[in-house]
Amino acid sequence: SGSGGKMRIPKQELYLGNSGTSARFLTGIATAAVGDGHVVVTGNKRMKERPIKDMVDALVAHGCDIKYLEGEGCPPIQIAAKGLPAGTVSMSGKISSQYISGVLLA
Repeated sequence: SGSGGKMRIPKQELYLGNSGTSARFLTGIATAAVGDGHVVVTGNKRMKERPIKDMVDALVAHGCDIKYLEGEGCPPIQIAAKGLPAGTVSMSGKISSQYISGVLLA
C-alpha cells in the first residue's frame, strides 16, 4: 500500500552517521513532507560539525520551518512537515553544490 503520492513522516529521526551527502539530499526531500509532525536529520559527532547553514537559510527564507537542535549551522535539524512552498529558491552553492541538488530532489 502506498501513501497516495504523499511523503510519510518518519517516526524516528533520520540518523545518517557521517554522510553529508545524505544529510543535504534528505534535508531537501524532507521539506516536501506534509502532515502532523516533523522530520529530524542528525548523525554522529562529526556530522554535527558539518555545514548546512546556507541550505537551511535559503529554505527558511522560502517559507520552510527548520530549527537547529544543537549548534547553529550544522545538524541536527528539525524540519516541520508543512511541505515545500512553490516558487524559486535562491541559495549559495559555494560550500556545496549538494545544497542545490537536495532542493532539486524535493
